[in-house]
Amino acid sequence: GHEEPAHSLAARTGYAQCEAALEALETLQLQGVERLRPRQLQQVIEQAQKVAEVVGEGDYDKLRPMLDDAAAEALTEPVMNDAHALFGDDWGALKSFGNTYATGVSQMGMTGNAVNLVAIYENTTVTFDIGFNEDLKIIGLNMR
Repeated sequence: GHEEPAHSLAARTGYAQCEAALEALETLQLQGVERLRPRQLQQVIEQAQKVAEVVGEGDYDKLRPMLDDAAAEALTEPVMNDAHALFGDDWGALKSFGNTYATGVSQMGMTGNAVNLVAIYENTTVTFDIGFNEDLKIIGLNMR
């Protein structure tokens, strides 16, 4: 757990956002909804892969411009460092990606994209749930 109440709250908030995005993704998959054109889908997946690469490096200065401003308030450098440490100090180089799922999501008048991505590093494997806004900025991030 997180020692600081703010970190704990931020982690729970981010997790809840990603759970909602993942639930929406699963619902759309069950309904057979395809809202993204192939080019858009490829852009979203490429952005998710960049996120996995940057998070794996533990380089917050590279991650910060990828975050929506509201997400950046929750996903601060200490929060991201704590999250990174849960999977070990040295993840090693990013080797490959496993299963990846992406879809468009509309929720509470906002549209965006949800991606579930498995990233395989030399020393660990991390499953990312990432929510993106229409500008491909991160609006939710969960790692497990």
